Amino acid sequence: APSAALARVIKAGLTRANKGPEEIQNAVEEATLEIIPIVTKRTTVLQQIANIATLLGLLGTILGLIAAFKALQNPNIPPEKRQSMLAGGISIAMNTTAFGLVVAIPCLGAQIFLTAVTKKIVDEIDQYSVKLENLLISRLHGGAGEN
Repeated sequence: APSAALARVIKAGLTRANKGPEEIQNAVEEATLEIIPIVTKRTTVLQQIANIATLLGLLGTILGLIAAFKALQNPNIPPEKRQSMLAGGISIAMNTTAFGLVVAIPCLGAQIFLTAVTKKIVDEIDQYSVKLENLLISRLHGGAGEN
């Protein structure tokens, strides 16, 4: 779980607390390399959904406009029916555009929030893992100097 990400990195360092500096650093780096992809794995999904929704809205707009122009183009269609077909094509164009935006805008907002949360978690992992490494290594050096 992302909420336990920092704890897992700290635990990796603490389990090697009595080993040498290289082993402590390797353990922390290894845990960090395992955790960060898990934390960031789904941060782009909402952006991709927003992009797809926008493109589907655009596709619907194009198809609706094509239907509207076909209605205008055909002289064999009576004017009343032509006007109805034109309105139907424009309605399809506007509704699909609106639907695409209704899906895309909240997805992008949620993606911005998720990215900020993910960045905060990754920054905390980076910051506290370095602090832990420094603390454990200085404790080792301090302990070695006292003997």
